[in-house]
Amino acid sequence: MAVKRRSSNKNPPIFSHEFVIQNHADIVACVAMVFVVGLMFQVTSPLASVFIALHHNATVPVEVSPGHTVDVTYYTAGMKARTTLIVVVLFLNISLSCVSPCRTSQPPPSTC
Repeated sequence: MAVKRRSSNKNPPIFSHEFVIQNHADIVACVAMVFVVGLMFQVTSPLASVFIALHHNATVPVEVSPGHTVDVTYYTAGMKARTTLIVVVLFLNISLSCVSPCRTSQPPPSTC
């Protein structure tokens, strides 16, 4: 009688919900690295800068002296600012995951 080897697969399939739950921090870090690496190359830099820098601006003429106006550029909240917000949240998530092990490794405070 042949003995069947039991295959113990501890890793869930890649396209499963369990895989995403177990590896969400690594997935977020890889997405953030794509943006940072995109800034390093001249070809992809304009596309990556949409996610890093604010781009929705409003130019307002300001009168400096009588008869002399200067255009001043203000960055306002717009559709492109949402992409920047998403990337900032990604970077904050990564930095929090780096700091969290430092906080949890300390012993809990004594209660009186």
